[in-house]
Amino acid sequence: MQTGTFYVKLRRMAEDQFKDRYPEYGDVFLELTKFLKNHESYPVLAVERVESYSAGKKTIKTLFLVPGDNGNFAWILSDWVEYAGLSGI
Repeated sequence: MQTGTFYVKLRRMAEDQFKDRYPEYGDVFLELTKFLKNHESYPVLAVERVESYSAGKKTIKTLFLVPGDNGNFAWILSDWVEYAGLSGI
C-alpha cells in the first residue's frame, strides 16, 4: 500500500452562495478567504471524521487539516474545498 499527500483548493463560490449553502457558519467565508488564497493548492495533512447530533439527527462531516498562508493550521470542512491533485505517489 502506498500513501501520499493530496492537495485541495478553496471552492469557487461567491460569498452569497456560501452563506446560502452554509447559513450556520455566518461570516466564516471572510475568514476562510483570508486564511486560504482562492487559486492556491494546499496539502491535506490529516483527515478527521466528526459526528454531530442535532434534534436526534446524526450528521457526519469530514474535516481536512491544512496549513494556511499565515503560518497557522486549520481544520476545514471538506465541502468547502475541491480536489487539486496528488503528490508523493
